[in-house]
Amino acid sequence: MKSFMTLIFLLIVVSAAAYFFNGDVRKFVDNQLIYDTGIKSHVSYGYKWQDENGAWQLTQQPPAGDIPYEKVEVRDDWNVMDLPDRLK
Repeated sequence: MKSFMTLIFLLIVVSAAAYFFNGDVRKFVDNQLIYDTGIKSHVSYGYKWQDENGAWQLTQQPPAGDIPYEKVEVRDDWNVMDLPDRLK
């Protein structure tokens, strides 16, 4: 029984080391295994810019013309509302 537990422990240590040191293994775990379980969020990109009235816009396409904009990451697991001051 003791040798079986030692073998399991070594298997866990080797797996953790492979995940930590090997970028390909880490990418596979992050992109396939975790995403398939629903734990990892979906990431897309949007464009943040101000219209002529000064209101902020967040769109899927950059604004037409030479309006300055910022490309932002939009994740489906982020809340769009700020925390109340009492919770910060």
